[in-house]
Amino acid sequence: MKRLAAILIALAICLSPACPVLAAGETAGFMDVSPRDYFYDAVLWARDADVTNGITETEFGPRAFCTRGQVVTFLWRAMGRTAPTSSENPFVDVRPSDYFYEPVLWAVEQGIAQGVTATEFRPASRCTGAQVLTFLWRALKKPAADPTGTPAEAYPDGAYYKIPAAWAEKTGLFVLNSGDFLPDAFSPRADIVTWLYLALDHDVMTPARAVAGMSGWGVNIPEPFEISPTSGQAGSPTGYFVERPMTEPFGLALNFWDGGFDWIAYHEPHEKVFTSSAPMPDYDPSKPVVDWVNALFFAEFFTDRPNAELNVTLKNSRIVLSDGSAVPIPVMDGEYTAVTGSEADPNGWYRAELDFDRSLLPSPSARFDGARVETTVVSDTAFSSPEDKADYCFQLDHIPYDMEKSTDIFLDEGINVIRLPVTWTPFVNDTTFEIDRVWLERVAEEVDYILQNNAYCILDVHFDYLGCSYVGDRWDTEWMDAEHRGYVDRRFAAIWTQIAEYFKNYPRKLMFEAFNEPCGEVASESEAAKRVNELNELFVNTVRATGGKNRDRILSVVPVAGIAPNLEALTPPDDPWLVAQVHVYLKMEEFDAGFGSPADTDRVYSQIDAFTARTGVPVIIGEAGISHADPETAHLDELSLFLKEARLRGIPVLWWEDYFTKNESNGDQLFWLYDKSTDRWGRPQLLAAIKEALGG
Repeated sequence: MKRLAAILIALAICLSPACPVLAAGETAGFMDVSPRDYFYDAVLWARDADVTNGITETEFGPRAFCTRGQVVTFLWRAMGRTAPTSSENPFVDVRPSDYFYEPVLWAVEQGIAQGVTATEFRPASRCTGAQVLTFLWRALKKPAADPTGTPAEAYPDGAYYKIPAAWAEKTGLFVLNSGDFLPDAFSPRADIVTWLYLALDHDVMTPARAVAGMSGWGVNIPEPFEISPTSGQAGSPTGYFVERPMTEPFGLALNFWDGGFDWIAYHEPHEKVFTSSAPMPDYDPSKPVVDWVNALFFAEFFTDRPNAELNVTLKNSRIVLSDGSAVPIPVMDGEYTAVTGSEADPNGWYRAELDFDRSLLPSPSARFDGARVETTVVSDTAFSSPEDKADYCFQLDHIPYDMEKSTDIFLDEGINVIRLPVTWTPFVNDTTFEIDRVWLERVAEEVDYILQNNAYCILDVHFDYLGCSYVGDRWDTEWMDAEHRGYVDRRFAAIWTQIAEYFKNYPRKLMFEAFNEPCGEVASESEAAKRVNELNELFVNTVRATGGKNRDRILSVVPVAGIAPNLEALTPPDDPWLVAQVHVYLKMEEFDAGFGSPADTDRVYSQIDAFTARTGVPVIIGEAGISHADPETAHLDELSLFLKEARLRGIPVLWWEDYFTKNESNGDQLFWLYDKSTDRWGRPQLLAAIKEALGG
């Protein structure tokens, strides 16, 4: 009942005349206003709330300047048209017959504006940006703002607009118009209505309204912010940057007496000192010690480049037994200078064995069942600076990446929703959990561009919690276990606190998504669902606690593995501003959750319908795709049926758009419509089928 009451209150707010319901692609009725304009929603609101109409029946005049009389009139109308309590009028240029008569008297009475002289208001004078923001700031009771760290810091200390400009900056009023503000310049109508719209919280929307306002299809733009780890897979290294040809990172692997293999560390290049560990295999006396080990284990450095020189120190090496006691292995400690080979192994790695006396290691035995090998690694292979690392990652294997062009390719097709998968972990300090500021700023550049084109942006935490997660000294597939709960919760909350704080005053077309396809090794499906439900709630509570527009920003919660069958076990937090997200690809036989046949499609939508009926939470299909393993035309019928069912339900479908068009390790298991290598639509028939089924 509490959830239902909250939803009804929210609907009442957002279905009021001051908060128009916008359908995707709705025309503003003005020839000079496009759905891609940053001021589009503000113009619709201003028109429908009778704040201001166009300068003609067909033109809004977004670049036209406003007078002082117009600005106080817009503000008066937007704030409820309160009549002044006194009819005293000191101004000779303000008459009862003027449209701005009551607004001017109200503004003066409220301390919002004053005359240019004691007897002249000068309503026909153009209004500067400084005046507009100062009027708005005063109308909102002069909220405090520190100019430090904002452009306003450079304004003269006595400038009347210094604090208002700092407030506007920190309140996110400049996000949509690229932050381009000059105090003494005349402000265009587009900026003025946008500032009113955002400052007065008219961008609040219910989840149902947001989903209805999204185009039928959208896109995931995973590059350049999605840095793929290969952790969590059998025989794979545990870390990031593995797929990038670079000199900095290295792996440290153990080869155990029984032929078992595990990675003790894959160096995250933001930490010069870190501790990592690897589980030991259980002892089986029937298995002989393999010839190429002849000891408890031997260790190797790995890189993805030939002839790579490594200078690494290991210290405090030990075996931690299941009871918590430790067996030191000092023979492994020391400084190592090694050069990896010039010939790659079958997996593409270049190796160098650590030279230490393995005969001094303990002998294999059952006493080591459940134990871990741990060591502290000291290395000088970190990036030279956070900027250096961000620059490297952002350039996609040193291929120049035009972020705006990659975004425009899809915006030009009429979509207005983009999911931005972001990998955060390589930029998160292992101890303090602090995110590199430069990475937040890089992510913000793309978020800004999406919002400035009047599109919804869904920002996520992408690879953490997908198969494995960091648990303090290693990546672990059993991260959902109770023993890791405290650490995982602290790290998860710290990451989301920082993201939410950075974007707390961004327009509400920015949405947050808890995590991507959370899964791992766990005792039972019910335990996995319980843990994911806990983290969804922690995510919501953490974001809400940061305040600002995060108090009612739309947040996306996710079921285990992000698939529709697991919606049944998803219990959303008690919050009226939620959507849920699932991913549906052509074939997902393991999860029985694809759209490879009519029966599969029916099953997926039955699961989605049941969830929404149970919870009242709308669903977005956050990822969908057909790989290049089959010919382009092979599955058009299945895709068309799936998308038409989505359209019937008003469910947006976001295509997964890989940046690279070839992947040697996965063959044709890529999902993209636009061929970046040739700069053209590489799957035009798929594109046509999507647009025909979903519109656009």
